[in-house]
Amino acid sequence: MSRFDSTGAVVWQRTLGRAYSSLDKFVPLPDGSYALAGYQSRPMTGGGNLVAPDAWVLRLTASGDTLGSRYFGLPNDYDQFTDVRPSANGGLLLCGVIGLANSQQQQGWLLQLDSLNRVQWQQRTPVGSAVPNFVFYRCLALAGGGALVQGSRLAPNRLDVFTDLYMAVYQPNGVGGAPVAWQRFTSPPTTDEPYGDWDLSTRGELTVSGSIDFGHTLALMRLQLAERPYVPNLCQTPPQAALGFAPTAGGDSLRFFALTGAGPRYAQLLRWRWDFGDGTAFDGPTPPPHRYAAGAGTAVRLTVTNNLGCTATAVAFPFALATAAQRALPPAPAVFPTPAGAGGTATVQLPGLRPQGPVAGELRNALGQLMRREQWAPAALAQGVPLGLSGLAPGVYSLRLLAREGTLVKRLVVQ
Repeated sequence: MSRFDSTGAVVWQRTLGRAYSSLDKFVPLPDGSYALAGYQSRPMTGGGNLVAPDAWVLRLTASGDTLGSRYFGLPNDYDQFTDVRPSANGGLLLCGVIGLANSQQQQGWLLQLDSLNRVQWQQRTPVGSAVPNFVFYRCLALAGGGALVQGSRLAPNRLDVFTDLYMAVYQPNGVGGAPVAWQRFTSPPTTDEPYGDWDLSTRGELTVSGSIDFGHTLALMRLQLAERPYVPNLCQTPPQAALGFAPTAGGDSLRFFALTGAGPRYAQLLRWRWDFGDGTAFDGPTPPPHRYAAGAGTAVRLTVTNNLGCTATAVAFPFALATAAQRALPPAPAVFPTPAGAGGTATVQLPGLRPQGPVAGELRNALGQLMRREQWAPAALAQGVPLGLSGLAPGVYSLRLLAREGTLVKRLVVQ
């Protein structure tokens, strides 16, 4: 498994599972993580070197770190997840197939997990020597809590004879199962396995397209359903964008600082785009000093994008700072330790201020909300003053010092 950046370079790469394992279905989740589903080969009971697949669901962060992993199925059965989707309860809907050990019988399989990977309900198709076999290829969580399934019906005791394309809606019954609400069988012109894709619009229009007979026959089917899909809001907790700036020692340039948050718990920022308003731009969290003509002013925009594709934009209107007092300021105040512990104390230090009244300090969160406001004498700031952090949630904050020479901004991480 690999992740690539926008240029095609490998960001990270991991090897998961054993030989004859697969995690070829994945979906992004609203908390910024990813769910992957498939199977992993595991030793059969009393089988020596023989292995059989167990259905496998895995959750990873955008960095490839494992958040959770769980296997399902009996040791000697052939169990596999073929699709995974986010569901309205914050959990996962999975579907697949169970192949019974030492038989020519298999069941279509639906499984609903909650946010802690606990089974809420599951449903299997009937099985028996005179009962048709089923395989579920795709599933989709519905807004009402049920599941739409697409798959195939096979001949009894035959795993190589496909008789019908299968579509159904299953609704949970509140006691651990989900009986079929309705089902539809469409006989293909051949007995081969169907391939393709599908889409259920928010209006309930279902389009199934693809091919049968191993690519020789194209097929398209459109149905109007009463059911509506569950559509996760991946940007419900959007990233936060804020920016600060301070003059460089020469006074004719500004140094910009990204004060950002990725959004939900496991999200990561992937892109920082700076638009300086003068026809120039920069990609990255820390642009080089940007030069302005003395007295000029323009809008600067910072747009950030996280791994879910969600964006946020901050706008500032900095002016070139070129006074002697401003050139005497350090590039930014010192705030330490960083990261600072929640409930603890940070120290703020800013030497070099000219004589003046108390300097206001504002601590704002990533949304720009004011969390603390303090006033410090310049002489005290030169030595270092405490900034209490009690009651602050972990996150990224910006500290703004409002001196007569100008506004200086420093990033503070609380964890």
